[in-house]
Amino acid sequence: MQAQTIEAETSRRAMTVGAIPASAAVTALAGALIVLGSVGTWGRIGDSGQGDPILRGTVGGLALAEGKLTLALGLVVAAAAGALFLRSKGWRRALLPIVLLASLAVGTIATVDTIRAEERFPADRIDDVARNISDTTGFPFDPIRARLASQVAGPAEVTPGIGMVLVLAGAALGAGTSAVTVARSRKRSARV
Repeated sequence: MQAQTIEAETSRRAMTVGAIPASAAVTALAGALIVLGSVGTWGRIGDSGQGDPILRGTVGGLALAEGKLTLALGLVVAAAAGALFLRSKGWRRALLPIVLLASLAVGTIATVDTIRAEERFPADRIDDVARNISDTTGFPFDPIRARLASQVAGPAEVTPGIGMVLVLAGAALGAGTSAVTVARSRKRSARV
């Protein structure tokens, strides 16, 4: 019995960094990565000199509805990490599934946008260029957008931006950490 108690205490101490639970610190990092990635560049269009010059540029995360959603979910993960620093078992039980679900949602959103980047980002870039021309000239947006879309020759080369990479990394880190922590806490509860 004494050996089991010592082993459990050693295992608990290994899961902390100083007085901070490691899961809270890693969850805070995951939330920060998601937030930073959401406000960063999600895609670069035509960087290698290929494609239409009209499209060359970047698409930021906040220019997309998906980026705004990942920002909100990243803030949820970061706030949950702050509460995890309290080291309350009740908070941990309530918040870790929320962190897991938010991280999985962020990962899904970023993965879908990565897969659809070739079709999604050029259309958003055309919208941005058409909006700028419309604002500058006073001509209606829709005819300008239609004309730009008809003038774009072939698909543009699209590469993921650093923001997308950070969002995916944060989502993986948040989901992995919360899943492992939930599994370990259930294993401990089953032993007691």
